[in-house]
Amino acid sequence: MNKILKRLLTGVLTLATVFTALPTTAVHAAETQYWTESEERVGIVEKVMNDGSIGSTFNEGHMTVEGEDAYCIDINTGFKNGYKTRSDASTRMTAYQIEDVALSLEYVKQYTKSHTGLSSQHAYLLRQLVVWQRLSVHLGWSCDNVRASYDEISKSVQDEVFAGAKAFVRENKGRYDCYGYIYTGEGQDLGQFFAELAVGNGKIQKSSSNTTVTNGNDCYSLSGATYGVYSDKGCTKSVATLTTNANGNTDTVELRAATYYVKETKAPKGFQLDKNVYTIIDMMYYDEEGVYFLTAKGKAFYDQLMEQQYVAISATKDKIAVSLRGKIKNIGKKNLDIMFEKNPYMKKIYPGDTKDAIEVFRLYEAQGEYFDISNPSNIVRDTITIGKTEAVQTGYFIGKECIGCKLCCSVCPQKCIDISSVPVTINQNHCLHCGRCAEICPKQCIEKRGSL
Repeated sequence: MNKILKRLLTGVLTLATVFTALPTTAVHAAETQYWTESEERVGIVEKVMNDGSIGSTFNEGHMTVEGEDAYCIDINTGFKNGYKTRSDASTRMTAYQIEDVALSLEYVKQYTKSHTGLSSQHAYLLRQLVVWQRLSVHLGWSCDNVRASYDEISKSVQDEVFAGAKAFVRENKGRYDCYGYIYTGEGQDLGQFFAELAVGNGKIQKSSSNTTVTNGNDCYSLSGATYGVYSDKGCTKSVATLTTNANGNTDTVELRAATYYVKETKAPKGFQLDKNVYTIIDMMYYDEEGVYFLTAKGKAFYDQLMEQQYVAISATKDKIAVSLRGKIKNIGKKNLDIMFEKNPYMKKIYPGDTKDAIEVFRLYEAQGEYFDISNPSNIVRDTITIGKTEAVQTGYFIGKECIGCKLCCSVCPQKCIDISSVPVTINQNHCLHCGRCAEICPKQCIEKRGSL
């Protein structure tokens, strides 16, 4: 289980021309000091001014804070190795500025990861350049087009990166939690900026509780059930609407990390309207004992958890999804600090001592599914169990009545049906559970097992 989960488990602009550097903050001797230094040279920089002239040329160093990457945030001041004091970036930058810089950095990280021809030095230099470009815009440095020498990094690569970073920022506003730190002391100030993906993909699957009656019965259909997704328990603040297909599945919807509530608003043919309100929550941490999430004691959801002691949770990252359902227990404040460290956006929701209102729940006996669609032509599916739970077999299974006609294989989108012998067999680890094989089978000998 751990191996699978580990793979899964994100000044005012109108006055900008007045400033040539970020606003300063007082340094107090009692505060923690961080060692900052400039290590190896990473490349020649040309400080291109907005009028097209080159203001200066210099060989930029690789800045670090306690050995971790950091970036110059004052292009007009020389750097000196030494101890500096850290402050939250929000004390000197607006949320918009932090997001702009952090998302620009995130794009360059993704770009250089996928373009292996760039050296680690040039990857760092590109990150530093986008930091300067964005701060120049915000702070009026008039060098919005600062660049590396084309002898270092080609013009085509730099143009692609800089244009891509701007587009990435526009397209991803609100999808990431962005924050940062600024290090102040003698000489040039340094900054660190982070963008952590704060959205996931949610979907709903409707199933029949009495398949003996409903399967193959034209009086019933899983298609057309409509669900509302809401941000409040009273289901008044809608964030999405989802409708099921013939297999009971909806499309996916992207949601920011939070608690959501789901209610059926229209029942499909033959079924009564489900009046229950279901809660969608996020996994936030896991270890050998289970999977953890948290909620505030004052919420109705907290009371529901304490009463039911059962929950279903899901998470999605990089086209890999994990879903789990099973027994939970309240463990108070245990693991609360580490959950906040691994999910830093929570510090903004519950700053300081206000997190005392939260308690942690552990999912300790559960079954679920791992689903990887990162390679669409070869999806991977597996079963997950936690604790003493025994895996329940789910999926489509071909019976002994199979005549080997191979029609099922002809409609299978994953081509995961082995037709080398009769009866043919389905590779469950690659099956999408779409049900097309069962629909086309002339002998109707493909059985759907479990709640898919």
